[in-house]
Amino acid sequence: MRRALLAVVAVAALACDHRTPESESSTWRSSLAPGRAIRIRNLNGPIRVQPTEGGPVEVTAVKHYEGSRPQEVRFVTGTDGDGAFVCAVWGGGTSCDKQRSDRSHRSVWARILGHGGGVEVEFSVLVPPGVRVDVGTTNGDVRVEGVTGATTARTVNGNVRVAGASGPVDAATVNGSVTTSVDHYDPSQPLALKTVNGSVTAELPEGVDATVEMSTVNGRVNAEFPVTVQGAVSPKRLRGTIGGGGGEIRLETVNGGVTLKRRGASTS
Repeated sequence: MRRALLAVVAVAALACDHRTPESESSTWRSSLAPGRAIRIRNLNGPIRVQPTEGGPVEVTAVKHYEGSRPQEVRFVTGTDGDGAFVCAVWGGGTSCDKQRSDRSHRSVWARILGHGGGVEVEFSVLVPPGVRVDVGTTNGDVRVEGVTGATTARTVNGNVRVAGASGPVDAATVNGSVTTSVDHYDPSQPLALKTVNGSVTAELPEGVDATVEMSTVNGRVNAEFPVTVQGAVSPKRLRGTIGGGGGEIRLETVNGGVTLKRRGASTS
């Protein structure tokens, strides 16, 4: 069936000693039309998304672990009306929304002997043009490159970087920086970047028409574009318009600087 998610599993056992790092890899492929979404959910480990010229979406997950009895991590995959999803689920969970880590329940002897060792899952995703990306992890960096569809990227402990975007971007973390560069800016597509502890940087091409709101508590805001300021001028908050206004750009942090950078002339 066209909507079925196909799985190919390859297992690489590298063990000579039970403390030797080992890995297992799995790959899923799904044909998605432009406008549909690939959703990735992780708990421990990074996510990287890169473009491909065509064909199916391809998701590869590599489990890295040590010990003879690593934590239980399984993958939940499938399709729905919005697209396809792949979730790494810890601790015997059965769905993307219900998972837990069993690390706190391991005994001292189990930790010493390497039983129930921690697992990191590293996702690599290839996305064809027009497919939306919705990816999130808890502990790890998220990097999305060259995606033409809408991008949602989330983590809690890690950095988020979206490079070469052509669609709307919604990127956030708690402990880390958020950086986005836009190749082709469309005023109808919002740009929202947010963190708590870290810097926020957006790099846009010339000729942008947007409404911009930048704010920080402990840091400074800096815009390389000429901004028609609305309200009071402050080193910690800036609201105004660039060009003719229209598109919505929101850049926000608590502890860190906020920068809106200007790129060279757009070739679009």
